[in-house]
Amino acid sequence: MESVGVFEAKNHFSELLERVQRGEVVTITKHGKPVAQISPPDALPSQNTDSTELLQSLSRAKAAFLEKRGRVAPWALADLRDTRDALGARDSN
Repeated sequence: MESVGVFEAKNHFSELLERVQRGEVVTITKHGKPVAQISPPDALPSQNTDSTELLQSLSRAKAAFLEKRGRVAPWALADLRDTRDALGARDSN
């Protein structure tokens, strides 16, 4: 899998699509951080019950945390979102 910056992706989009048609997966980055992924349709993850169970588990944990601790600090929410996104990215690979 190759990473391509937003500027390069914009300027060479047709070429990227041709590579994706050949089966490649391309990650688009912004300031060095992944923001999107282009992949062939058959490479898309199927609906995964593990992901659904994970999201339900996270929702239950969040509800229990809020019930016990009350309001969550903004920095903690950012950490929770980062963790959620990282777990989601891991499940989709």
